[in-house]
Amino acid sequence: MYYVMKMDMALTSKFIYFRKKPREYDGSLWRAGEALPAPPPMMTLTAEDEKPTALSDLLLAPSDMLVFSPKLMACLDEAGVSNIEYFKVRLVDKKSSKTTDDYRLANVIGSVGCLDVDNSQVTPFGDGEGYQSVREFNLIENRIKPLPGMKGKPLVFRLAEFTYHVLSHESIKAACAKNKITGVKFIPTKEFA
Repeated sequence: MYYVMKMDMALTSKFIYFRKKPREYDGSLWRAGEALPAPPPMMTLTAEDEKPTALSDLLLAPSDMLVFSPKLMACLDEAGVSNIEYFKVRLVDKKSSKTTDDYRLANVIGSVGCLDVDNSQVTPFGDGEGYQSVREFNLIENRIKPLPGMKGKPLVFRLAEFTYHVLSHESIKAACAKNKITGVKFIPTKEFA
């Protein structure tokens, strides 16, 4: 079973929420499910609120940015995830001027076309090309095949029909729970609203 892996925005009273995305961040490039053609420039995220001061493992970041702590990266590596590129990112606490350089901006490589359109709530664009939203959806799991260079099915990938969704295998959900990874939630695709 696969889940939608998302930032848990209900935790903004417990962990720092970085509200503004860096101007260098081009979400369409990061959502493509492809390796980046060149390393991006070092980006900086600035925390402007006074409280809270703790960082979550999946950073509560703006837009659709995926920023992972060393603990989350180690958890995914240990679980067998091999299709994520990591790039340096700097976190700055505006109030204290403290910087953190050990988090990484994550690029999930690989998208899989496995949406069961007939049994999902989808809103197509007016021109019929692609979807404006995908919610309460089902997957056709036998379409999930190994990505190039992999022996088994991917444990983490982007949904090709709607690349905003990062899907994670139930083993990743279990690994994150075991390692007490913060800032992340896993939503069954059928319950994703």
